Amino acid sequence: ASAATQANSEKELVKDETVYANLNADGSIQKIYVVNRIETPEQGVYKDYGNYSAVLNLSGRQQPIIAGDEISWQKANEVLYYQGQLDQGELPFDFALEYRLNSTIVNPQEAVGKSGTFAITIKIEPNPKAKSYFRENYVAQIQIPLHLETVSNILAPGATSVIAGKTATLAYTALPGQKASYILQFDTKEFELDSISISCIPFDASSFLSFDASDIKSGFNQLAGGLDQLAGGS
Repeated sequence: ASAATQANSEKELVKDETVYANLNADGSIQKIYVVNRIETPEQGVYKDYGNYSAVLNLSGRQQPIIAGDEISWQKANEVLYYQGQLDQGELPFDFALEYRLNSTIVNPQEAVGKSGTFAITIKIEPNPKAKSYFRENYVAQIQIPLHLETVSNILAPGATSVIAGKTATLAYTALPGQKASYILQFDTKEFELDSISISCIPFDASSFLSFDASDIKSGFNQLAGGLDQLAGGS
């Protein structure tokens, strides 16, 4: 085959993708886009598929050839990254957030710089419009960062907390198909809030259940034997 034929030959696609969503302060969807990573080790044409309203090459200036939902790329780098904009899409969960300052519902942007007791109510529900695979197999984690210099008296039932420097990050988790509701409350002398981040990732419950009962029984027997020895030694 000629060099030109080899350069234009279609190559096997090895890729992964990450879906990003920008949400409004109340948890509703603002926009969704997909970042695709394609391995391009050899010369040739790499074809991907997606119903995108816009395509942006993140690895260079090369423009793809688009025909319907078919997106063709000529090799340019060892790895190609590109972004696809979706007109519409669904997440595995629906999120609803409500903000209160001194028990009064507020717009969080309008509360910046104010003092008082601030509360965030977070509601998480499986999205009935999402494909069943994602709805039934993905776990959601919400992370809320708080600046310890401006907040105190944090009440966060149901959350795990990690403190790094002057920031406390509260994390809430919802399992696949689970409804959850949380209230985060704190006092603030000057309200501010960094971006809230939400991660939806695959969850394999079988990994927690794949234990060997005989190993557990053996462990208990060893524990009992060790206690007998401890008692005898005492």
